[in-house]
Amino acid sequence: MFPQGARCIRPVMLILAAVVIASGLHTWAVALQPAHSVTERRPLWEVDLKQFGYLAFPRKQMRPLRPSAEFTDTEHVAVGWVSPDTNQSNKQTYPRWGGAAHLHVVLLDAKSGRKEYDTEWPTSYTATAPFYGLADGRLVICADNSLQLLSPTFDVLRQEQLPNKAACSKFILKSSPSRQTLLLSSVSKHIRQLQLLHTDTFQRIRSWTETLGDASNGETVSISDSLIAGYCRRPRQLCLREFDGTWHPFEPGGVNTRMADRERIPTSFVENKILVIGTNPAVVANVDGARLFNIELPKRHYLLLPISATGGNRFAVIEGRLRGVRSEPLDMYPFQSNDRALVYSIKSGKQEFSLKIQGTSPWTPWHIRDAFLALSPDGMHLAVISEGVLRAYDVQ
Repeated sequence: MFPQGARCIRPVMLILAAVVIASGLHTWAVALQPAHSVTERRPLWEVDLKQFGYLAFPRKQMRPLRPSAEFTDTEHVAVGWVSPDTNQSNKQTYPRWGGAAHLHVVLLDAKSGRKEYDTEWPTSYTATAPFYGLADGRLVICADNSLQLLSPTFDVLRQEQLPNKAACSKFILKSSPSRQTLLLSSVSKHIRQLQLLHTDTFQRIRSWTETLGDASNGETVSISDSLIAGYCRRPRQLCLREFDGTWHPFEPGGVNTRMADRERIPTSFVENKILVIGTNPAVVANVDGARLFNIELPKRHYLLLPISATGGNRFAVIEGRLRGVRSEPLDMYPFQSNDRALVYSIKSGKQEFSLKIQGTSPWTPWHIRDAFLALSPDGMHLAVISEGVLRAYDVQ
């Protein structure tokens, strides 16, 4: 017998209980399904980034700081993050984009995980650490208001101020798979300004502008050392062009790459003339339009954008999946969660490595767990950052 004031609560409690039980049964049923190429993997080594000063939740941060990993060559892996500066006047406030911060980069021996160098630079606060390893021991970073080319011992070899001496937080830095070409972009109102640069010299290859949301004149998505992939035309379609050329439609193997107004087909170069297109199924194709192989995943699973080796014949990618239940009356919907780290061979078209990773759980959706990958230049080692811990694996 419920008190009169509690009568309206009982149906809601029953609905919530049913949803929890259904969610639990779904998770249990998924767990009983046969695993798809998941193998137990033991890391070569692991290090907790807290020992280098990494703090996941500074200044009331709701989402953890996003650390990044980059192999600088086959023998070394660098890990970095941007942390907001904290003092007495701001320690109780949420960090603002573009506020005072520091870029931290730690260089580790790829065989043992032993620290070799640990340096930081003043910069402006951003979500992702802007740095790339160039496969020969050098790094490119963006700190304060300049691009810097660093030696294997973090000495500055070359420095170039950003356009208009703007801060790094005003720009997005992307790289070609080989790390020989950089794409520097910034947004002002509805216009995106882009520049292609040589990583060795920071010499400008080309600069142009694009109107956000208007693919009729082209919208850049990914670059290699000679080509640009993006969207063009109306209705929107996947397209390619040379650096100094014009856009032309791209439909590899007869795959329909036309899109609705609000649709996007994720696309990324993994070699100079090879792309991964789509999420599930995904198509791996060369720029001549020949389809090399397909990647098909279970229902509700999909690929996130690939991260390629800088000299090998492999690429690494995170497989995500949708978790949780859908209940519009209770405002509950499935959400994205990391599921596995995968490595594919471009030559054979086969999956060569699979590692189960811990993603965000439906039981604790406020505890966001994202993983970050880096593949060595020879494609033989994989670095995985999860929950503030960096682990290294052999890719066999």
